[in-house]
Amino acid sequence: VSGFIDLVGVQDGRVDVVDFKTDAPPAGVLAQSYPKYVAQVRIYGKLLESAGVLQDRRLRCGLVFTADGSIHWLDG
Repeated sequence: VSGFIDLVGVQDGRVDVVDFKTDAPPAGVLAQSYPKYVAQVRIYGKLLESAGVLQDRRLRCGLVFTADGSIHWLDG
């Protein structure tokens, strides 16, 4: 398995992990439309957590769909 995290943003209380996708934005629930993408970005978040990047910050994972620039944040 291999991959690259497209974007990591670190703020005082949060670490954002974002992956860019060229597919059409989901019409419905993100996890139903693109379950593999959701799993991928969650794994990126878990890897950063395991590496100690989060420290006391909250993790937020999301997908950016470049077709319209929309960001879809994952729940929990």
